Amino acid sequence: MFLWTLTLWMVGALSFWIGFRAVGISAPFSAAVFLQSLIAIGVALPSSPGFFGPFEASAKIGLAVYGVGESQAVTWAIGYHVLSFIPITVIGAYFFGRLGLHFREIGEEHGDEPPTDAAAGESVRQRARAAARR
Repeated sequence: MFLWTLTLWMVGALSFWIGFRAVGISAPFSAAVFLQSLIAIGVALPSSPGFFGPFEASAKIGLAVYGVGESQAVTWAIGYHVLSFIPITVIGAYFFGRLGLHFREIGEEHGDEPPTDAAAGESVRQRARAAARR
């Protein structure tokens, strides 16, 4: 398990480092490992879907440690984030549709629908609201 985790982190760091080279950032591979760790902490905070904002802010802060300018850091962050987010989202959407799933079914599969009173045909939540109004 440790070796698999280490491999995944190193491959991720390698993709960061290749991205650095693509936008002209000459930081060492250790910077990619550090930045990946910092971004992992940054996106652990509650945020918008896709972590847009915390990802870029963490990258800007992390790359500043290595003397990378704000403009170049944000360029890398937006480019890397978008280019890694879009393919996995498109692939996920494809298989979501291929499996015949619908967004309205997500809650139903986990039993998140409000329980209903079979005799009255109304949900427990609706009955509680009606009782509170009385």
